[in-house]
Amino acid sequence: MPPIVTLFRTSPFTESDRQPVRGHGASRWGCPFGILLLPLLCLSQIWNQAWSESAQREVLANGLTLIHVDRRDTHAVHILALVRAGPGDEGPWLGSGMSRTVQAMIQAAARERSGELTRLGDQLQTHASNYLGQTWSSDQVAFSLSTTSTAFTEGINLLARMLTRPQFSNEHFQQALALLRAGDQRDARLAPELAQRLLAQLVFRQHPARLPSRGIASRRDTLNLEAIQEFHRRHYTTNRMTIVVVGNLSAAQVLRDVRRAFGEIPSGDWGPSANMSEPVQFAPRQQLSESPDGEEYRLIGWRTPPLSFYQDHAGLELLGLILSHRFEQRLSDERDARRWARDIQVRHLVGLRNPGLFTIAYRPTGGTDGESWFNIQEILDQLRQDGPSAEELATAKRLWQRRQAEALASVAGVARDLARWEQAVGVPGFGRTFRQAVTNTDAQAIQRLAANHLHPKGANRSEITLVPAERDESDGGANRQGTRSALTDVVPRQEELPFGARLIHRFMPIGLAHVRLTMNAGASVEPDGFYGATALLARLLEEGSQARQGQDFRSYLRSYGMDFRIRATAHHLELHLICFPDDVNEALSLLIDLIKSPALPEAALERAVAEQIAIFGAEPAGWQERLRRVVDATMLSDHYGHRDNSVIREQIGNLGRDRLLQWHQQLTVGSNLVISVYGEFDANNLTPSVNALLTADPVLREAEAPIVIGSTWSEHQPPAVTTLTANPGEEALALVWRGPDMESVRDLAAHRIFTSILTGNQGRGGRIASALSRAGIDPENSLVAERQSLAGRGYWAILVKVPDHRLEEVRELVLGEVNEVVTALTSSNQSEQGRLTANDMSAAQALAVNARVLAMEDQGQASLVHVSSLLRGRSLEQELAQPSRMANLERSDLARIANTYFMYEPVIIQLATPQSEEPPAEPTEEAAEDETEAKPEDILVLPTVEANDNAEEESP
Repeated sequence: MPPIVTLFRTSPFTESDRQPVRGHGASRWGCPFGILLLPLLCLSQIWNQAWSESAQREVLANGLTLIHVDRRDTHAVHILALVRAGPGDEGPWLGSGMSRTVQAMIQAAARERSGELTRLGDQLQTHASNYLGQTWSSDQVAFSLSTTSTAFTEGINLLARMLTRPQFSNEHFQQALALLRAGDQRDARLAPELAQRLLAQLVFRQHPARLPSRGIASRRDTLNLEAIQEFHRRHYTTNRMTIVVVGNLSAAQVLRDVRRAFGEIPSGDWGPSANMSEPVQFAPRQQLSESPDGEEYRLIGWRTPPLSFYQDHAGLELLGLILSHRFEQRLSDERDARRWARDIQVRHLVGLRNPGLFTIAYRPTGGTDGESWFNIQEILDQLRQDGPSAEELATAKRLWQRRQAEALASVAGVARDLARWEQAVGVPGFGRTFRQAVTNTDAQAIQRLAANHLHPKGANRSEITLVPAERDESDGGANRQGTRSALTDVVPRQEELPFGARLIHRFMPIGLAHVRLTMNAGASVEPDGFYGATALLARLLEEGSQARQGQDFRSYLRSYGMDFRIRATAHHLELHLICFPDDVNEALSLLIDLIKSPALPEAALERAVAEQIAIFGAEPAGWQERLRRVVDATMLSDHYGHRDNSVIREQIGNLGRDRLLQWHQQLTVGSNLVISVYGEFDANNLTPSVNALLTADPVLREAEAPIVIGSTWSEHQPPAVTTLTANPGEEALALVWRGPDMESVRDLAAHRIFTSILTGNQGRGGRIASALSRAGIDPENSLVAERQSLAGRGYWAILVKVPDHRLEEVRELVLGEVNEVVTALTSSNQSEQGRLTANDMSAAQALAVNARVLAMEDQGQASLVHVSSLLRGRSLEQELAQPSRMANLERSDLARIANTYFMYEPVIIQLATPQSEEPPAEPTEEAAEDETEAKPEDILVLPTVEANDNAEEESP
């Protein structure tokens, strides 16, 4: 039976639908608001010619559906495999979680092919519907693999073997069950996840979406390996599969490789799915349950039509943004009064073939829940009666389209969009029509949707209220075809600007621009008396400039659909704007205006000081944060990476407006400023525009940039073992070695390869993960690799969460894997050397290189890495040469790293639970020297910078 492709409404757009919404009068910034709508029409024209038109869909002879988009502006390739083998296909096993169990077993079996995965970049992921099916329909599961164009053939072959010929074993079966149980336990402790699961059960009475996709525990326990194998045999066949390929590949190559990989696999039976219908809801539904975190939490949902009613969903997307804005405005207006809610989140969960849900979640505060619900009802009633203003609607469209463009800027995002519409309507390129429908949505449509779907007392409403246990009262851009890109096409250009500032830019046709203004700042350059000044300044810059402040500033950003981010790290102060190509000049003007004339209002300063001081007094959340803080306190004592917590609090409290302005003036000198523009922009006018902005009413000076205040390793050795009492269920272990610092550029490439052998990509995979899996410990949720690189000091750490009372076993396991690699590299014995083969090395090199290439597809990440290099005085050539340096490393380079950093015993920090109530034995003098108990005052809160600067110091 061929797939049905006519599930969506086909009523054509009327001429009135195509007319833009026109405002009356001028906006608050002195321009007719209709002008702000012009970019919307321009953007819709770009999308009319976008990759959705070039998506090629073909059904092969064996029933497999192939969707391909040729993207010639990237080196990355994303492969997404959809299989119609979800919860809706479990038949007599419905509710057992069989589909997710099979999916987890396939991934576990594939992980044993660590050598193949690391050569591909180790980007294998699985996807499944989560309660409401907002990402994938309940009759689909998905597998994805990100790699590079040169590795596509190997990747598609691996994916084919993984899906159709997995080697299931009882060990894989038990691993999958343990993983699903862990997910259940994790979600049961999170109020949003628990409320979402309960809401699905309340809304759906017949549809499989009412059941958790992991299955009901009692049903899951009845599964057996024979039933699993039979489910896989019947459902993992080619006529139930869809392969989506997006990347720098020709149609001929994709078709050839997919046919070779899947051509000999039988098509299998089509097989019916479970009944996917759901009866109409005739009355509101309510349920009260116990809160897992001891705080009240409320989730309200209104049923909406399936995605086939795409025009309604286009308006609901905008309605969600408008409501979020109005809630934010209401809370902002009442900032000094008693707040009525926090953590408000508006979401539109789109059902692909089942009803969707429009949800509002919040935590009542400052009074009763009745007060919170009254305010929400009032805002809903205003929209039902009056609809949105022209300004609100245009702003929401800009914001939605910016987020869409950002999501579609990567090959993975394009693949996910194609898969979504393939599942929903059988037309992968239908996203273009949906985006056009969003552009054409008018204020009357928003008002109609608010009245029809979001009535506070509507029959389609359901609500979940989680209350603390002690309470028992009831609830009151375009795909440009041309010459295939080469590595030289993505090298950024550098230019000198007035006052010694620098400009770096790189053009990529992604439909968005990342505009960043970065300065040397942070704890690394803050002298005594100014500790914490950079983080405080970052908070105040969020208030805007003297020309645009507070709520006006935020409204201004929304009107352009811009995403504004400020970050203070150990080394930098970054102002980052994501905008559309036509708005790059406006974004540059805004950022330069911020550093020329920051607002720094006294009221905002008082709030920021109080909030920043509160951050330093906060308790660490979870085992990872506890370990990180003790690691920093141990390894970075007296270094700017870990200054004394009480001193920083005192100095922040003494930073008045005058001293903060003094610090701002020390930072805003020409030699300390780099402007970067990455993505799509007018390359011919960029430099003249920046020059004009800097020289108009100049404030920048030609002066020296702040000097890094660093300290090298001291002769004092930290304790060999530090033990803290673990919280229940949070026994954990950290093993820490000294690592390359900011100046050790020569060591970085080899150190990355060495650590990739041990922990794969960012702690996923590698020898240690395999060893943990063999010991029955899931590395996905228990293994973390940390790297810190500062001036004069650096370290590398392995953090592991272990089952109760297995600390010693896991410690010996991790040390054994590290020592085996060190011995294999440094020993002259050939049998010892054989424990690390040439294939092991080449796999780690391929992993590191591919991870770097894939990470650099994100233009925001790429600009951050390149700007950081410039500010440290490193040439871009050194940074751009990292992939080739990693690819060309020899065994002797790794041996040097092993001798330099890993020949010494690591510092060990552990969170341990006492094993018995018996009084401990008296320690010997020798033991007392090696093992210490960290006192609470030793666990210092990190300074006003992020704990780990991996994003800038150690880019993938």
